[in-house]
Amino acid sequence: MSERSGSSPTAPRLARASENEKYTPLLREGVNTHRLRCGHVVLQPGESVGEHSTQAVEEAIVVLQGRAEANLGGHKPIMAAAGQVIYIPPQTIHNIRNAGEAILRYIYITVPVK
Repeated sequence: MSERSGSSPTAPRLARASENEKYTPLLREGVNTHRLRCGHVVLQPGESVGEHSTQAVEEAIVVLQGRAEANLGGHKPIMAAAGQVIYIPPQTIHNIRNAGEAILRYIYITVPVK
């Protein structure tokens, strides 16, 4: 849910993540921002978001709670804990999985490269 202080993408705003939803969009390109998108993801132990591609965007995963395993298209998996950030380049097939025994919470941020 976004709390708006104006109606254009140039107006400052506050976005709030849902504690119980698996996926909560926070900011959307062209609606709340010019080009940036971000959202909050909650995964149960062993659960993943599913393999997908960044296509023409770069992505950052900011781990808030738990342990994330990032499988990045043919590269060695990256393990990240709370307070760590994973960078995913454009055109990368990837999957984020909860590799811990507790809930994984993270924020993803994407920005088009062109």
